[in-house]
Amino acid sequence: FYDHIHSHYYALLIKWCFLPFGGEDRVRKELIAHIGFSPKDRILDMCCGIGGVTFVIAEKAGQYSDIVGMDLSSGQIGIARKNNHFSSRLSEPGKSFLSF
Repeated sequence: FYDHIHSHYYALLIKWCFLPFGGEDRVRKELIAHIGFSPKDRILDMCCGIGGVTFVIAEKAGQYSDIVGMDLSSGQIGIARKNNHFSSRLSEPGKSFLSF
């Protein structure tokens, strides 16, 4: 069920649910705004879905952090891997490591 939910309902549901709060990007940033990350933190995002919050964590955590996103849905993990704009930086020394 969850492997196919994104393509049909998830994106629309998320957009409509968060619209009154300023949109999903704002909600994601507010969700982690009060978390203090330290250099070289190792971060696990459980139930990451398509990686929306995981990407925001990677931006905030800094260039030396290791971040792993996990989800039960292989379909949603596949979408997160496709959308991983950090993947081009994974092999560069001193950059964030983000994997799903």
